[in-house]
Amino acid sequence: MALPDRSSRYRLAGGLYLVLGLAVVAVTIWTPELLAPERRADFAHLLVGLALIVVFALLVGFGDRIFSAPLWLFGVTPFKAEAVGRGGQTVLTMVLTLTALGRAVVFGCNAAGLRPRLSPLRLEPTEPTPRLWLAVALMLGIVYVLAHASWLPWLHDRRGR
Repeated sequence: MALPDRSSRYRLAGGLYLVLGLAVVAVTIWTPELLAPERRADFAHLLVGLALIVVFALLVGFGDRIFSAPLWLFGVTPFKAEAVGRGGQTVLTMVLTLTALGRAVVFGCNAAGLRPRLSPLRLEPTEPTPRLWLAVALMLGIVYVLAHASWLPWLHDRRGR
């Protein structure tokens, strides 16, 4: 199976990360429970998250150039700088794939009426929020495009060795 060229995979993944990430934030803000006075801090976190979505979308789409540019200033050869840039872009996209999968699980738990807690690790019953199933679907779309750009070629290369 031939894979699309590297740069187009990452540009597409970055663009879809931006669009789908903004859609997830919109669905989350649209959830009435978030607008309750006791949840204002969560609303503020979502607004900060908007900036992170934009930054990560740029790093996924253009990370090869962004990560390699500073290296040229320090005299690293263009070939080595590009290799480091591509590696940084790939690793970041792989990590974002895993964090997106984690967010999809959290949204799924919340949609089903379970609130995940980390300390101690447990699921607390809460009111189900069926609207968040849309956020789960959007997050799984993000997971797919990020995995298609990074994990799939990585696994393809390992299988070919």
